[in-house]
Amino acid sequence: MHAPRSSVLAALAPLLASPALGAPADSLPIREITTFKDGHALVLRSGEIATQENGDAVLTELPNPIMGAFWVDESEPGAMLASVTAARIDYETTRTVASNPDLLRANIGRRIRFSAGYKEQREGEILDVIEPGGIVVIDMQGEVAALPIDQIRNIGFIDTPPAQSIAAQGVRETLTLDLAWSDRARESAAISMMYIERGFRWIPSYRITVLDDDRVEIELRATLVNELADIDNATVHLAVGVPTFAFAGTPDPMSLRDHLGDLGMLFRDSQGGGTAQMLSNSLRSQMTYEYASSPFQGADDESALPPELAGSDRTEDLFVFTMQHVTLARGSRMSVPLISYTAPATSLYKLNLAGGPPVQALESFNRSQQQQLARLESAPIARHVLRIRNENEHAYPITTAPATVFKDGQVLAQGLIRYAAPGGTVDLEVGSAVDIAVKDDEVESAREPKGLHWQNRDYARVDIAYSATLTNRKPHTVTVEIEKIGFGQPGDAGPDAQADAINVFSLPGAEGSWWRWYGWPYYWHRLNGASRFRWTVEIPAGEAVDIHANWHYFWR
Repeated sequence: MHAPRSSVLAALAPLLASPALGAPADSLPIREITTFKDGHALVLRSGEIATQENGDAVLTELPNPIMGAFWVDESEPGAMLASVTAARIDYETTRTVASNPDLLRANIGRRIRFSAGYKEQREGEILDVIEPGGIVVIDMQGEVAALPIDQIRNIGFIDTPPAQSIAAQGVRETLTLDLAWSDRARESAAISMMYIERGFRWIPSYRITVLDDDRVEIELRATLVNELADIDNATVHLAVGVPTFAFAGTPDPMSLRDHLGDLGMLFRDSQGGGTAQMLSNSLRSQMTYEYASSPFQGADDESALPPELAGSDRTEDLFVFTMQHVTLARGSRMSVPLISYTAPATSLYKLNLAGGPPVQALESFNRSQQQQLARLESAPIARHVLRIRNENEHAYPITTAPATVFKDGQVLAQGLIRYAAPGGTVDLEVGSAVDIAVKDDEVESAREPKGLHWQNRDYARVDIAYSATLTNRKPHTVTVEIEKIGFGQPGDAGPDAQADAINVFSLPGAEGSWWRWYGWPYYWHRLNGASRFRWTVEIPAGEAVDIHANWHYFWR
């Protein structure tokens, strides 16, 4: 683990102190990138920049950093950075002619042969092109004519070939570093620039191979997507987890840009590393892995970039993988294997039994909501999962990513594997277990009109009885984890069950789940709440297991 750094300049110090590579230039090469899965990148550029007569250094390639995440520094003996100025400068340039008006303007003073409208060909010397207005002035043997440019046809040059370029006004963005020299200014200065910008991301994916009943092989692959700038022989840090960028949508004024570019769907500590040092405030899982090889170019025609995976950002502790000597052009993609290790795993089945609403609540649901409830309460299906215990000697985390499961060379499924810290456990769904049959029944077993008197009001008590039968039609014994939700106070569920009273709003499920949009009576959370029952059962091949539970609620 690397030692914490107290400031940006401290993080830059190792690179600033080392001699920069290459000849002086007007742009800085990228030395390091720390890239996060959401597309933000911490970029470090450094090198020798040629100085001007006054000793200042001028850069012509400006970044597009987010607000408050842009730092520039010099490491030149005898020089101190006084200020940094970003500006747009007008300059004269040339461009290729692209239209008749361009062609005529570029050849003022030359003789041409042309036709205007439907008339015969005529000859003359181009005197001027008037814009706006689209008028060309031509001297035709003493007669000066002003003709609309859009009527000029079949232009031929009589004496000399036509000029094919035209003068134009350009605008160049510059970053001027005002260097205060203690003595005579040098011809070049060592400059470093660090900033956070969106445009370089990494997309993780896993290959999970089932080796036997209690082991899997985990292989992590990274796809790099570069929409930022060309990188050549750079160090790339791949970060698990994303820090909070409070001003991610706001450009820094030094960028001279009106808004951040829309990139579509589309951040370990190495010796002398500058950007990874910035992450020294991370947690235990900042332990790193160094990947050194000769990277290869991936397919650069890959156009569809997946969106950021839900749940893969703020909940993950920071951990950084490092790749050395990466070369990747802007607009290109690269796919590389990162790590591979064996971890313990258990094959089991999970059955979640949905909870229906109190019968008295049904009258408040519209037809669409009742259809949703019917789908929710339809025949439940057990799900086959791999429970992976993320144990490995390097303390690698599992990051949220697509995962494809293989066994005996065959694909079993692809799903979304969630984050698991080193030593943690994660369930990866493999598929539906249709050969574990489930038949359940939920009925009102009793009703007491005045079951509770509270705050000068009488409340009816309603008792609910639930039972289910699970039949194993597989050729081997299976382990099934069962969870049942009931709405009310938990009662008896047998000696092998765990029964808990919970808050309705702590229940799992999306915002569209009925218990989230239903308007619960004010007294419900004081008198009732919800119940959660859990069983873990083993069912031999061809046999069945019965479970039961009951709960009650009060209603007015």
